[in-house]
Amino acid sequence: ITFDHHQPDGVVETPKFRYSTPRNFASRADSSVNLWLVFHGKNGDTTTMHNSRSFNRIAHDAPTVLVYPEALRVTYLNDVSSDPDDVIMWRSPKVPGSGDDRDAFRDVAFIERLVARLLVNNPQTNANKVYASGFSSGGTMTWMLLCYRSSLFAGFGTTPQRSVLAQAFRLLSLTNQEISYSQPCFEGAARNLRASR
Repeated sequence: ITFDHHQPDGVVETPKFRYSTPRNFASRADSSVNLWLVFHGKNGDTTTMHNSRSFNRIAHDAPTVLVYPEALRVTYLNDVSSDPDDVIMWRSPKVPGSGDDRDAFRDVAFIERLVARLLVNNPQTNANKVYASGFSSGGTMTWMLLCYRSSLFAGFGTTPQRSVLAQAFRLLSLTNQEISYSQPCFEGAARNLRASR
């Protein structure tokens, strides 16, 4: 799905996302489904993440909508680019803690709007059970959300490998856990969480 996203300064970008829903999603009760954003790594895309057998199995087996936003092609300076030599990656400050690069926060604004739209348009989703996870560049995006929009999310997780991320989702989503942590160690967290079913 592609939509026009108007940045706070008026710049219009056209990001994409895909999603997977649990079985019988349309007939589920209001606020009964988790919303989990999955961020791909550098030069990744929504299709690769969406078509991963590990991730699709989670959405069908668990009360979770998985959303796969796609980063834009950007230059090293975070400018949107059409040059194939530039990379598809999530934007972030080049100097940690710096607020000087306004373009570094454009993806944070996009995700904030995307989450709001998804919650409004899908009453089955629970605003108190929104999670963000990613690997590689997507891990950076997850940390950006943790630092700058943590109030939107119930939990965060990052990992350097997609396969580990999928295993973590499976552990947490199938048990419909109450997640209130922000650490990269999924297995220990999953063992320590209480099932809410």
